Amino acid sequence: RSSLDSAPAIVRADPKTGREQVLVDTSLTDYTSLTADRSGEKVAYASFDVTIAPSGTAAVSDLFALDPATRSVRRITVGKHLWQPALSPDGTTLVAVQRRKNFSRLVLVDQSTGAVSPLFSRRETNVFNPAFSPNGKLITFALNNHGRQRIMVLDLREARGRVADMAAARPLPGAPDTNAFFPRFSGGGHIIFVADLGGGLALYAGAALVFGPPAQLARGVPRTW
Repeated sequence: RSSLDSAPAIVRADPKTGREQVLVDTSLTDYTSLTADRSGEKVAYASFDVTIAPSGTAAVSDLFALDPATRSVRRITVGKHLWQPALSPDGTTLVAVQRRKNFSRLVLVDQSTGAVSPLFSRRETNVFNPAFSPNGKLITFALNNHGRQRIMVLDLREARGRVADMAAARPLPGAPDTNAFFPRFSGGGHIIFVADLGGGLALYAGAALVFGPPAQLARGVPRTW
């Protein structure tokens, strides 16, 4: 959280009282660069490492691991240009978005060594907001190709060890090929995302494994679930 009267921090908030416990004072690379496993016992986030030298100032985004119980922080990567991490529900798999020249790709990150290996890369495209399915076998993300943004589904079992191709990553069936944002898995094999399909932002659910048009859930910018 960030406010006008306090430093940016990752906090644990009580949903009933709103009372906050600061876990670590830090800023994030962006407001979606924070992830946790299903238990909440493992947290990963992306933050800038700033180096000041006579030649100028350089800022590189890297990944860090946070233990909420002890509030200890461990650096995962160094100089890897990573942001928007996503932990699998069981906490064993970590993926993130990595800058690659003027664009970005989806990568797998070794939580022990910080080693990075590509999962999905396509020429002149940008990857946004990866998220795992409840069973940890699929990843959904937004793919932007020169302004046209669509929701993709990646089968992690097919993608491991090689850059994903169309067999391992495919567009969400029935979803729009432009102006689709922030995909997340819900129950029953569906993906929820925000899109403008009818003249205004609305919340939609599309079947990840079944062809068919996405069903509209709510119109307008969603504020609560």
